[in-house]
Amino acid sequence: MTTSSAPPRDVTDEASQRGLELAAKAGDAYQQMVEYFIGNVANDGAMQQAGDYLVGVAAEEAEPLWHLLGGELQLKEPAAGMNAHLEVVVMDAADHRFVPSLDVSVTLANEAGEEIGTWDLPFLWHPTMYHYGRSVSVAESGDYSLIVGINAPSFPRHDEINGKRYREPVRVRFDDVHIETGRK
Repeated sequence: MTTSSAPPRDVTDEASQRGLELAAKAGDAYQQMVEYFIGNVANDGAMQQAGDYLVGVAAEEAEPLWHLLGGELQLKEPAAGMNAHLEVVVMDAADHRFVPSLDVSVTLANEAGEEIGTWDLPFLWHPTMYHYGRSVSVAESGDYSLIVGINAPSFPRHDEINGKRYREPVRVRFDDVHIETGRK
């Protein structure tokens, strides 16, 4: 697992006090949406800090998604056998804004600690909560552990001081997440 400390939020030539305040305000609104989603929309979920990130997980039934195919949006049902949808939100621990362009994976383990599988989670656009996620197959409804892996991103950063974040890969474990199997 990863140690937790707040990333820098210092006034610099790239980050004015007002800019940092506005970023924090946007992040606080986003975090409220994530908390609402975990507590009121998803079947279950949780949030915790891991390194430079605030990470949230949520579990729902497998669900169809819209895909742009040949210039048209088409609704695609989850593949046969998929009965759960896992979602991971990655926010900056300092200002709580969503962190895009990450390589995120999740490993699912049952209550006995046996790993069921590991999946890469692509970015999914959602009208209220950007996240990484995918539908998966689990044997039955129950409580599971979700181990989220986040690779250190290769994207460039502004700011010699505030940009010193996301330098290490992160693994964070969420125990006792209830997964209710089914399809929406």
